[in-house]
Amino acid sequence: MLKLRAELKNDIDKVQASLEQVKAELKHELEITKTELKRDIKEMEQKLIIKLGAFLVIGVTILAVLSKFL
Repeated sequence: MLKLRAELKNDIDKVQASLEQVKAELKHELEITKTELKRDIKEMEQKLIIKLGAFLVIGVTILAVLSKFL
């Protein structure tokens, strides 16, 4: 009985160690994904700002041209 109990405890310890390793790996992967998403969001924000700026320039140009005719 004692031998069986010791073996079971050893098996449980191995499983817990494996779970901790998987947990650490998942946490690491999550941090990588989070960093990549933040970078992607920043890039999209910059592209959006550039496009909005271009639209603003076009709009101001159109208004300037129209104001000369009105």
